[in-house]
Amino acid sequence: MRVILVHNPAAGDAAHDRASLIHVLETAGHEVEYVRSNGSSWEAALDSPADLIAVAGGDGTIGKVARRLGAGAPPMAVLPAGTANNIATGLGIMEQSVEALVARWADARLQPFDIGLLRSRDRAFRFVESVGLGLLADTIATIDGDQRLATEVARADDPVAAAVEVYRRVLRDLEPVSVELRLDERDASGEYLLLEILTFGIAGPNLRLAPDARFGDGLLDVVLIEAGQRDDLIECLPLYRTSPLSAPRLPTLRARTISLSCRDRRMHVDDRLRPGCANEGSDRSADVSIEPGTVSFLI
Repeated sequence: MRVILVHNPAAGDAAHDRASLIHVLETAGHEVEYVRSNGSSWEAALDSPADLIAVAGGDGTIGKVARRLGAGAPPMAVLPAGTANNIATGLGIMEQSVEALVARWADARLQPFDIGLLRSRDRAFRFVESVGLGLLADTIATIDGDQRLATEVARADDPVAAAVEVYRRVLRDLEPVSVELRLDERDASGEYLLLEILTFGIAGPNLRLAPDARFGDGLLDVVLIEAGQRDDLIECLPLYRTSPLSAPRLPTLRARTISLSCRDRRMHVDDRLRPGCANEGSDRSADVSIEPGTVSFLI
């Protein structure tokens, strides 16, 4: 196959450096076009003829490639080399080596993957994991706003576990967000510590918030946590990473189209706060929908 390899050179270990990756792909008989994800030419490379787009990196790299693709694009293959690796975890390929993943391409299956779409005023953002208000957005802001804390998390022996502990600390004093919310034709307005709209059930530091969510089912899973559930969530939050099937099930609804409106609270799209979503003293209204099966993964 002709493979476009999009690589984040800052992610992973020696098995994920440029030379090693190209060697594995060429040894397996593939023609490789290499491009760095932090360079200036990776987007143009996606327009080149190819049978497969391989992405070596974490969720951020996989996400920006998936958001760039449209209907009819070649399938993607993930060579996970990030920190949380939510997408690779959801696909069930986290425990496999680069060599094993490349070797199975010959008889792998295609997994359809839905892309989410957030429209807010004159802005539109595609997302691959989740958008939300409350806990995840406020914790992203806390880490982004404290360089010392961000460095501590990044340098921890287990950065994902360290991030979960920051989430727990933020949760202790988190103010609920008051939101007008409609899921399809259903009114779900209320005050929530966490409102998370997910495409495949995993978000943040590898938190499987909606374990029954499925790739490519054309539905958004909406997790809603009220103030009365604060103490239980603080206690159980690590389980949604380490033992999600034994963790208490979180209140979850499903919808194809969602509208929401709130005041004075941050909103995140995937792992970032987006411009125009965190202005104090303003109403924020948004519509969220799903683009079914826009991307497919070879697994």
